[in-house]
Amino acid sequence: MYHFIYHMNSKIEKNLEGFPERLRLVIDESGLTQAKFAQSVGIALHLLKDVLRGQIRPSAELVQKVVMNQSSDAVWLVTGQKQSVGDLSPHESILISNFRMLASTEQATIAKMVAALAAQSGRPNAKD
Repeated sequence: MYHFIYHMNSKIEKNLEGFPERLRLVIDESGLTQAKFAQSVGIALHLLKDVLRGQIRPSAELVQKVVMNQSSDAVWLVTGQKQSVGDLSPHESILISNFRMLASTEQATIAKMVAALAAQSGRPNAKD
C-alpha cells in the first residue's frame, strides 16, 4: 500500500480538484468530529482544517493515513474516480458501493457478520 501511495505522490498535484470535498465526505461517513477524525488518523487538527479549506495540499502520507485508518479508496480520494470492481454482478456492485459508504466500525461489523454467515454455509473456503 505504501508503495502505491508513494507513486501517487507525483500525480497528486494534477488530481487535487475536489479533494477537500471528498475528504469531508470521508469525515462525515466516519461519524466523527473533525477533531476526533484527525486524532483517529494521526494528524494534527490544524493540518486537517488547512487541507479542508484548500490552503495546503495533502501529502501522500496524509492520504495514506486516511486510507489505512478509514478503509477509504485511495484512487477516489485523490482523483475522484472510482476503481473498477471487475466482473461483479450488478447486485455485488451495489453491495460494495453501499459498504464503502459505511463508517469503518460499521464495515467491521458487516465483515464479521458475512464471515459468520459464510462459515455457517459449510463452504470450505469461508474465512473470518
